Amino acid sequence: MDEDRQKPGSHHPHIESLVETEVEQWARYAMRVPRTSFFLAICVIGALLTALSLTLHILPWWTVVGVTGILIIPLIASVLRKHHVWTRRMALTTITVLTTGLLISVFYLVVALFHHTESALSLFRDAILLWTTNVLIFAVWYWEVDQGGR
Repeated sequence: MDEDRQKPGSHHPHIESLVETEVEQWARYAMRVPRTSFFLAICVIGALLTALSLTLHILPWWTVVGVTGILIIPLIASVLRKHHVWTRRMALTTITVLTTGLLISVFYLVVALFHHTESALSLFRDAILLWTTNVLIFAVWYWEVDQGGR
């Protein structure tokens, strides 16, 4: 009976092997996380942010898309080199830039709404574009945090 009792500082080899197996499975899955949908969503988000009215941008309209394009290059390189830590970091940075662009555009949409600087049709069109962009950005954030369904 004393053999069944473990000292408080002792390790359970069975639990350690289970944890090691789980970590190995997670690492193998992380190598297979598909990025095609991610890149497609990023391109669609960039196109939607570009299609907004010029009054909804803090900088020139191409700034957010340009910075995102610049960030995608090392992201693609890290995917091709199978450097998963950098891939994750670059993906999160890219999503953060897009989210910042979205938030700035939403702020300017609200300002334009109260100051009547745009027509109602233009504001409605921009609101639909921002809503769609918001849905896509949320989906990309969720997918990246969830590691592609893992």
